Amino acid sequence: MRDLSEPILKKLAGDVTYRRGLDYFKSGAVEEIRIKGNIISATVMGSMPYQVKLRLSNQGVDGSCDCPASDGMDFCKHCVATALVYLQQKTELDSLSQGDGNERITACLMQMDKPQLIKEIMTIIEHDPHLEKLWLQKADRAVGNVDPKILKK
Repeated sequence: MRDLSEPILKKLAGDVTYRRGLDYFKSGAVEEIRIKGNIISATVMGSMPYQVKLRLSNQGVDGSCDCPASDGMDFCKHCVATALVYLQQKTELDSLSQGDGNERITACLMQMDKPQLIKEIMTIIEHDPHLEKLWLQKADRAVGNVDPKILKK
């Protein structure tokens, strides 16, 4: 699979679109990024939420977005922003993968999707009564089910 880089993004998008995508990246407009194999998908908040899909291959990267500007163009600003988030996460994962035990575990967890993480955490919690009690308290606080008598204790 060919590497993705900022110079490649600039070439794909052009200078103006790249700079606009960089602004989206810096503002945190990319939400819900998902990486599955060689497919990167994300929701990017523009004037409305846009769905982006990038496909990495030996030939390079293909981008698609459901924004109006993407019609007839391969790489819009939303694709650029998504690719920049991917590059940032990849750099962080590469660094963590070379670190100590906790950093390598963090790298592993970062690569899991949300359902996988939930399943792993639930397995751990179910086997530890202390953790289960702690997480029940967190869950109750999160949904507003906190008994005021318990808080006083």
